[in-house]
Amino acid sequence: MGISGLGSRDRSGNRKRVVRRRRGALLALLASCAVLLGYAIPAQAVHDTGAFQLDGDAMSNTNPMTPPAMDDWDKVCHEANPTVCPAGSNTSGATAVSWTDDGAGKNNKSIFTGGGSKDGLDLDQWAWKDGSVPPKDNLLHAYAARYSLAPSSSCPAGGTSTCELLVFGSDRFANDGDAQQGFWFFQNKVTLGTGSVGGGTSFNGTHRRGDILVLSNFSNGGTISSVLIYEWDETVTGNLNLVRILNGAKCSSFLLSGDRGCAIANSADGTVAPWPFLDAADKTAFRTNEFLEGGLNLSLLGNGLENECFASVLAETRSSTSTTAVLKDFVLGSFANCEAKVNTTPSVGAGAIVVPGTSVTDGVTVTGQGVPRPPTPTGDVKFFLCGPI
Repeated sequence: MGISGLGSRDRSGNRKRVVRRRRGALLALLASCAVLLGYAIPAQAVHDTGAFQLDGDAMSNTNPMTPPAMDDWDKVCHEANPTVCPAGSNTSGATAVSWTDDGAGKNNKSIFTGGGSKDGLDLDQWAWKDGSVPPKDNLLHAYAARYSLAPSSSCPAGGTSTCELLVFGSDRFANDGDAQQGFWFFQNKVTLGTGSVGGGTSFNGTHRRGDILVLSNFSNGGTISSVLIYEWDETVTGNLNLVRILNGAKCSSFLLSGDRGCAIANSADGTVAPWPFLDAADKTAFRTNEFLEGGLNLSLLGNGLENECFASVLAETRSSTSTTAVLKDFVLGSFANCEAKVNTTPSVGAGAIVVPGTSVTDGVTVTGQGVPRPPTPTGDVKFFLCGPI
């Protein structure tokens, strides 16, 4: 497997800080920490971690992995949306899960529109609308999960304290052509907006340096030609820093050379869909190459990536393999809780009236919350006086 890599960035800052100000209420501005990618580490097999089945189907009762893995997308769906997937059980300890429905068949809820909807442009230039795309580019569902595992020979951590496994997948309406798919992992919360931009409707949220884009291109024959990993970096031309190229990156339990990341499509018609599914041929099971899944061992990508918290995930289809390609369809979902907790402790008069002229101070503690480790809070804490009535 050919692998190339470049780029690194230092981290700094404490997870907690204390601010003391005049008595009052407060607003905390929350932010996630930056992502770091880089140096070479001996590769291992991300599909053989013993946590998740990257085997080309979505059902946990098929368990061909070595060592055996108990989780698959049926459990992710049950945990994230038990109404859609009522049978079965939750995952075996995933730290974050996401499962999102984009509407059945031609009734697509959202597609990209406008010339600003490209991976190398910030989200304030992206636009969406309700509409249709070619059937092979029409995503129906998208999903992701994350695990923090104890380091082992099957799940190495590259010298860090945990093996951080990130898995992702999607299914599409038709299989009548090659597909170019991508998966964005955003540190900031990203949602659909209501404003007008680029001939469509806006997105809420912006990129942060270190957001991850994973591109997986596969042919109609099911061959995974490559997995490319980029980070958002506004200091480089085009805003996308190529971090890793993983060639021949098809997940396989017999891939002896190991890998930092891989992807695989389903290889046969009739692959069971754990959730309600209907494709362009009116089939309720995945036809060949309608289902795609993949994974990354974040701990082997280097320089602190395993510490990052991703609040939102977006699956996308594209017109070509280029990072400047026009984006077509997308499915956007929530992922981990990457926020901050604020506690305030007044010196006197908690919950009561304070006599005018009394000196009062508030102690405020802002603590990051996130998986696997809390991000460092940044921004300001603002105070204002309340009263007198």
